Formats: sequence, C-alpha cells, structure tokens
Amino acid sequence: MIKNFVVMSVTFSGTVTKSDYDQFTPQVQAAVKASGSIRMLMDISGLKSEKSEAWESDWDFGKEFQGKVEKLAMVGDKGWESMVTKGFGSKFAQQAKYFDANSISSAWEWLRK
Repeated sequence: MIKNFVVMSVTFSGTVTKSDYDQFTPQVQAAVKASGSIRMLMDISGLKSEKSEAWESDWDFGKEFQGKVEKLAMVGDKGWESMVTKGFGSKFAQQAKYFDANSISSAWEWLRK
C-alpha cells in the first residue's frame, strides 16, 4: 500500500516573534490545502526564547492545525523541550515525539513511517 503525505521542515532559532508565525502559518495552510494533512519536523535546537507577542500565534497555530498535522517531530537540545513536547505536543499534532538534535535522522525516519 502506498500512502502519500507531505513532510514540512521548519527551523526556529534565536527569538521567535509573531512575525515568524505570520510568515510560517501561510506556508502550512498551503501545504494542508494541497494535501489535506501534513507531517512536520520542527527543529528548535537553536531556539533561545519566544516573545510573549508570539504566544497567541503559537496557540492559534495549534488550534488551526492540530487535526491536520499527523505527526510532529520536535528536534531540540534542551531537557525542557522534551517536557514541552510531551505536555503540549498533542495540542499541535495528532502524534508528537521529541528527538534529540543528535538523532535528527531518527526523527526523519519516524515521520516517514
């Protein structure tokens, strides 16, 4: 059986702002419109912080796409990122899993399954 799906990759680094979501969200909307659902690798290993102005956009993103993101592979290098993925990943995707930055190839493999 062949299953087609779109896999998107995004890297957040430095400080995330509302403007980052303003650029990122339309790309996800277009991919979802084209395929119905997506799988996503989100590399946050270079993330330093998120401005409070971006929090609402972050939650809005989750509300809009939770049922349309089949799998979300969060890739990071800090312990708290794993806890955030476990605690909030289900708000952003049907399945969410954390991968250490050194295991990014495992994240890609998980997304393809």
